[in-house]
Amino acid sequence: MLIKKIFIYSLMIFFIFYVLNCNSKSPNNSNSSKPIVVLSGIVNGYQCTEQNDYLIEGIVTIPEGYELSISGEVAMYLANQDAKILVRGKITAYGIDSTKSISFKPQKDDMLINTAIELNNADWSSFKFCNFSNMKYGVLSNNTNFFITNCMFNNCTKAIIISKSEDVSIVYNYYHNCDTGVSIDLSDFSSDSIEIKNCQFNKCKNYAVEINRTHILNLDICSFFDCGTAIYATDESKFQLNNSIISNSETGVLFDLSAYGYLAYNTIESCKYNIHIRRNCFPRIEYNNILYPTKFSIFTEFYWGSLGAQNMDTVYVKNNYWGETNDSNINRYIYDNKDNSNNFVIIIYQPIQESMIIN
Repeated sequence: MLIKKIFIYSLMIFFIFYVLNCNSKSPNNSNSSKPIVVLSGIVNGYQCTEQNDYLIEGIVTIPEGYELSISGEVAMYLANQDAKILVRGKITAYGIDSTKSISFKPQKDDMLINTAIELNNADWSSFKFCNFSNMKYGVLSNNTNFFITNCMFNNCTKAIIISKSEDVSIVYNYYHNCDTGVSIDLSDFSSDSIEIKNCQFNKCKNYAVEINRTHILNLDICSFFDCGTAIYATDESKFQLNNSIISNSETGVLFDLSAYGYLAYNTIESCKYNIHIRRNCFPRIEYNNILYPTKFSIFTEFYWGSLGAQNMDTVYVKNNYWGETNDSNINRYIYDNKDNSNNFVIIIYQPIQESMIIN
């Protein structure tokens, strides 16, 4: 009996040390003195706290009806290129503040992760004070409502991708050195409300915000600096841009394929094309400061080629301030039918504002 007890206790001690060893690994780029807990496979509810850092191995799935909670100053290391958190239930990730945040990042410094978080038909999820760096996609959302605030995205191909979402709020986030900041593609126009507010986009190489087949998008109090195109709207998308600043980008706002936008009380300045209007687009642009382009304030292109004479499209860009009041100087930076008779767009920009509009 004594030998049997010793044998059982020995197995128990071995098992305890084995589990601790399997669940306490040190990522290559971790300078943390915290224990490293491994998460893998299906996780039926779990709470990650700042007593530990965590290593995501493979695809960690949060099933329907369960929640993954992450709180405090926590590092979530992704072990390999395909490691991610797949949420079918719910995730809440709340850091403490901008200096004590939750960080999602590769285990190795030279690794590029595919996706950190995938929300797939998940319950309402939320993120606050989280950092996402060195990955293709930070948050990929399919048919999920979510709230994300005070988060930073750095070196992402597309920081946030949204499809088939009904209610999304993206506020007080910072996007730096991403190819695209927020990409919205609602193939069936399935959206009740998407809000992007108080966000800053800096050095987004392609698009800061990419809008495709989206009917309700509100952008408010955002800033865009040194981007390829700050806002690209296409394929019958509809959006509003208010109280925002776009500066020093290749293109400020680009309308394409029957996209519609309402722009008011913005400053769009020092871009090659402050506003670029393509095929069959009729935006409403009023009470903005449209200033100091390096090429054109308004650039239009809608060509019928050899189809012969067509009806002229008219776009109204009234009551804006152009940095000056001289009509010929303003007209010189507007490219439409007067510059190319094959371009079937006329810009009507009178009357104008004679002083800077306060955003």
